[in-house]
Amino acid sequence: MGLNWPYTGQHDGVAAVYEEMRQAMAPVIGGIDWARLNAGSVTYPCVNADDPGQPIVFHDQFPTEDGRVRLVPAGLIPANEQPDDEYPMVLITGRQLEHWHTGSMTRRATVLDGARSVWQDPGVQILRCASGGCAHRIMRRMTLPPQLSARPQFDVAVLMRREPVQGPMSRWQAWRWVLADVVPQKASFGAEPRCLRQSDHEAIWLYPNWTVALFKDDAEGYWLNATSPAPCFFVMWRHIDAEDGSEPVAVPQAVSLSYHDAGRWLDAQETVETIPVAAEVVAWMQAFAAQHFVPEEKKRQRPQSFQRLTDRFGQPVSVSTDSKRKGARPTP
Repeated sequence: MGLNWPYTGQHDGVAAVYEEMRQAMAPVIGGIDWARLNAGSVTYPCVNADDPGQPIVFHDQFPTEDGRVRLVPAGLIPANEQPDDEYPMVLITGRQLEHWHTGSMTRRATVLDGARSVWQDPGVQILRCASGGCAHRIMRRMTLPPQLSARPQFDVAVLMRREPVQGPMSRWQAWRWVLADVVPQKASFGAEPRCLRQSDHEAIWLYPNWTVALFKDDAEGYWLNATSPAPCFFVMWRHIDAEDGSEPVAVPQAVSLSYHDAGRWLDAQETVETIPVAAEVVAWMQAFAAQHFVPEEKKRQRPQSFQRLTDRFGQPVSVSTDSKRKGARPTP
């Protein structure tokens, strides 16, 4: 955690992460490298490159002392609230192929969120029960209208600038990287990072195709940003070593409009910079937050001076200015 992992590029980064996972999980997926994984499906365990994949995990014995499996009987523990005639339904979150339960985390992964599946849109499976037991099952796929099912998002490009350090700090550091701007994505920007300007005084790099999305579970973070005195984009970036061995280059890692995202990045000792957002983006955030977040009403706290004093056990105590104590010398 907190290491500066130099994973660059959308697919190069995923491939590098998978390679580390493959080495850590060898020999279970040791024979499935990134190229083979993208070529088609492979059933694991797959111990080496020549292994076609093993559809059965244990053939002759189990990894126990005697090679036999141990089956432990367990009693059925019913739910605290059973279906009845008044509410004959059981509700669970379920899961989809590419996503874990509600997708609150996996939906933030661009590759997973873009994967198409049978249950790409929200769905409902209803198991209708009566008090005497399950009567029948009703399977329904209920999807939202396209204008409601699409996640609010837009694409931006990040501009990073290398500039000389001014003042006394220049004695220790001649150059520094700063966030120059965040602008709407244009087709002319292309898909790959590139240097827009290079001189003896500064360098400007363009990093296109960054998606800024709004998530319902982070509506409070957008509300905090939209209602702040200076709403802004939060850009987390890192110094990445150049392939030619030259000085490191500032490369964006994430762009967000959430105060909570920025707080998590700062807690992880990452570099986070801000740039003001346009008024229409602020209105967009406010509309989203108003729909999915209700601020808690601030209650006036009773002043501490009016609260009853208690000891460490919670028992009421009193304070006296009288200096008389048992055995003490009386005051003349």
